[in-house]
Amino acid sequence: MQFIIRKLFQSFIALIVFSAIAFGLLRLAGDPAVQFMTPDGTEEDYQRIKSRLGLDKPVYIQYIFFVANAAKGDFGVSIFTKRPVLDSIKEMLPNSVRLIGVSAFMAFIIGIPLGVTAASKKGKPIDTFARVLAGLGQSLPIFWVGLMLIQLFVINLGILPSSGMGSWRHYLMPAFTLAFFFMPGIIRLLRSSMLEALDSEYIRLARIKGVSEKIIVWKHALRNSLLPLLSYSTIYIALLITGAIVTETVFAWPGVGRLCYRAILTNDFPLIQGVVLLTAVIVIIANFITDILYSYVDPRIRLKH
Repeated sequence: MQFIIRKLFQSFIALIVFSAIAFGLLRLAGDPAVQFMTPDGTEEDYQRIKSRLGLDKPVYIQYIFFVANAAKGDFGVSIFTKRPVLDSIKEMLPNSVRLIGVSAFMAFIIGIPLGVTAASKKGKPIDTFARVLAGLGQSLPIFWVGLMLIQLFVINLGILPSSGMGSWRHYLMPAFTLAFFFMPGIIRLLRSSMLEALDSEYIRLARIKGVSEKIIVWKHALRNSLLPLLSYSTIYIALLITGAIVTETVFAWPGVGRLCYRAILTNDFPLIQGVVLLTAVIVIIANFITDILYSYVDPRIRLKH
């Protein structure tokens, strides 16, 4: 219990620090009051807008008000949509969650078998293929992958819709684009862990006892290689939200990522703040869950802390 309380406290401090940094950087990007000014606005209008938004107060006072309001679920009102920021996020978040869920599923069902097979067939063509695929996934820009998929399946073959959200066919290209961003880490990390496990003493003992290679690889070695993958997966699923900004923009997917992109283009600072804080909360929660799962999978971690 003390371990969990300590991790909760650390997560809270991390959230405060991150929100303060994000709040300060957004203020350095420009004066938000200017966005509310009309072409014929006067200095009096400008000062009135600053006063209404609380921008006439010191930055640290503005931050305290922002945190106090955010704790109550009030992230302000979008400059251009004139809607509460939280309402816009609530509307788009389920679409992003669906896309990220499908892409994570794709990454796992492709990445885990490839990583395991690459390790068990080290030096064989399947191992080379897996390493090349992982290298491409880490080096190719995510927007380029999306555009190439549109070129192939929409323009050349005409078998998939290019944008929007509807049937299962709308999920294929954006989900695979995000999966291609997530999958290389699974392949490389699992391959490395499997190679280490397959070279361990208990695996050699199992082979001496006559246990079949399939059981050795897919049961004993894989089970002991999943711990590093657990940490990677929970964090990366959270970071997929940042990758979703590009993917959702390329495929016009109505999610939080596209909402954030539009907010950046229009300098809609209340909406940017809301999305950034949401991302921070998800990443911190993912790290917290990972620490808790780690501590129960490997009790030695609790003893170290």
